[in-house]
Amino acid sequence: MKFKIFLLMFSLSFSFASQAQVRVISAGANVTEIVIALGALDTVVAVDSTSRALVDDSIPVVGYHRALASEGLLSLEPTLLIGSEEMGPKNTLEVLSNAGVEISTLPATKGVDGLLERIAHTSKVLSKEMQGQALVEQTRAEIQSLDDSRKQLLETQVAPNRGMFVMSSDGRKMTVAGDKTSASELLHLAGIESVTSGHFESYKPLSPEAILELQPDVILISSHSLQAIGGVDAMLEMQPLLKLTPAGRDRRIVSIEGTALIGGVGIKTIELAQVLIEQQLDEL
Repeated sequence: MKFKIFLLMFSLSFSFASQAQVRVISAGANVTEIVIALGALDTVVAVDSTSRALVDDSIPVVGYHRALASEGLLSLEPTLLIGSEEMGPKNTLEVLSNAGVEISTLPATKGVDGLLERIAHTSKVLSKEMQGQALVEQTRAEIQSLDDSRKQLLETQVAPNRGMFVMSSDGRKMTVAGDKTSASELLHLAGIESVTSGHFESYKPLSPEAILELQPDVILISSHSLQAIGGVDAMLEMQPLLKLTPAGRDRRIVSIEGTALIGGVGIKTIELAQVLIEQQLDEL
């Protein structure tokens, strides 16, 4: 009897010890926000640079999720690297895997269905299935609320706003999001018709003349980029042709949190889309 009790106590202590030894590197803001929402931040030993704003300074940052270096990661003695299909490079993942680190790549499914799949996947990998189920249900409710808000917006408007997402580090060269991007999904979720829909996929540099021809009602840009440029006024001075678009004329150049677009639709993407819908409703 005493021996059975000893074995039970040993098994439990080993289980707790194994759980405590989980050391996670989270690569991608979309991934890190799920880990945090699951209550598993205490297992995280490092994050990538896109997740910097989501954690405090006590957690090391190991570089960009597409350009991870195996040496720096291995020095942290991780047991698990979790990220989107964008994380890499491949040789780094191979080195980590050969060193015994579990590599978990989240499903690449697009849209809100992909978000629900990534939550379920992450919760299973982190042994947080109960929390994952609750988060999936909560997220489903938020998606339904967003759908209802978008329906209200589109029924109230005479015509939907037409918009685009641009990237620019200096205010002079502008790269615009096309189809099959997280930005195009955000525009759809927010009830904004993408002016580049059907023109091209991924991201493409566009001249000011090309943007003028598209005549966007609203231009989305990351808050980091807009701050680097010097604000809306500075952007319009650097790109005077933008003043001839509805977005420039009405100063509807909206800064958004760029991390909400990394790795597909994420929790923050849903929140951001809701904010954009509310802003549009307030303008009516």
